Amino acid sequence: PDPSDKNVAAPKFIQIKLPEESSECLAYLPPTYDPAVPHGVVVYLRAPGDFDREKLLTRWHQHCEDDDLILLAPQPRDKNRWTPTELEFVRKTVDHVINSYSVDRTRVAMFGRQAGGALGYLFAFRHRELARAVIAVDAALPVRMRLPDNDPVKRLAVVTTLPKNSRVAPRIEQGVEMLREMKYPV
Repeated sequence: PDPSDKNVAAPKFIQIKLPEESSECLAYLPPTYDPAVPHGVVVYLRAPGDFDREKLLTRWHQHCEDDDLILLAPQPRDKNRWTPTELEFVRKTVDHVINSYSVDRTRVAMFGRQAGGALGYLFAFRHRELARAVIAVDAALPVRMRLPDNDPVKRLAVVTTLPKNSRVAPRIEQGVEMLREMKYPV
């Protein structure tokens, strides 16, 4: 769409409702979406607490339009925490997007902050055939997670942050070292 056109609708989320699930999921499909162009998928796993849809959309809509991305934002049952049992729900939402839209399966990334980042790690390592990257902000590897051997056929890149005042900073550093020892690109 022409950015100077005043009739272009403001970016907005669409609701993804899976009949068998009680949790909700939001998706942003850019107005530039063309089924002939496979899009990447960024799965946004939010931090516990309040969720500002408009702020998320403001932050991501231009990236989605510029880089042919679909933003997927599954929501936890309890707004204050994610549980490992919600991995299946996240997987179903990703599968729904893959089956409904033109998706480049080599461009599926998990982006999470704090507990959402930990869930992103769990998802990425459990579903190596699907996730190609995990971006974890202020999140350590889950404590009891067993890291699978690096498999060059199922590439997985890891991007993480190390906030200076984070209570999990030592665990983040330890996780980075473990990943590097196992030859994951970090």
